[in-house]
Amino acid sequence: MDGDRGHEEMGGQDRISLKIDLRSGMLELDAPENRFDAAIEKAKELLGSMPPAGGGSAARNNAQKEEQATLETEASEDVANAVRPTREAVKTRSKSGRSSGRPGRIGSFEVVDFGLTEANERGLRRFMELAEPKDQGAMVAVAMYASEKIFGKSEFNYNEVYSLLRLSGIKALPKALDVLISRLVEMQWVARDGLNFKLKFIGRDFVEGLLEGKSI
Repeated sequence: MDGDRGHEEMGGQDRISLKIDLRSGMLELDAPENRFDAAIEKAKELLGSMPPAGGGSAARNNAQKEEQATLETEASEDVANAVRPTREAVKTRSKSGRSSGRPGRIGSFEVVDFGLTEANERGLRRFMELAEPKDQGAMVAVAMYASEKIFGKSEFNYNEVYSLLRLSGIKALPKALDVLISRLVEMQWVARDGLNFKLKFIGRDFVEGLLEGKSI
């Protein structure tokens, strides 16, 4: 029970007053000097017979705090489990997100056999050596142009462009051919036809400019 508790003994002028504030834990004792020791003993006796001040409330508060801490811990674990991906999910996302699995990216290419003769392959290399393209976009344009001239092929997919570059002696092959082709389409060097690509006159004129004055 919270609040103030009081106990008084009246004996003429020998008045003893005891005031206990259970909330603050304050104890006030008013007694004549000749009865002070006896009053102290009486106060101890009274205090010993009382239940701990706020004991029930303290126990309930502790229990509530423990329960709240448990709930907060469980909630934190639930959130962490919801946010934290499983190892399998990470592997799946990593695998599906790899650029090598996408068409036009390194790791997805398959070498195409065009059935070329040795002379054809030498011709592809010769075109690339004479044109001396400075970047990969120009290399793609030269390879397409050379295939038109050497064995009459004018449409290509990603695998065929990749294979032509290999046959032309290019060592540093494009890792993102899809991005490279898209840039050539924007420059109007190449036209997209479904899944295939064609060299446009702008790209063809560029290659012929590189080969101008050179003997094939």
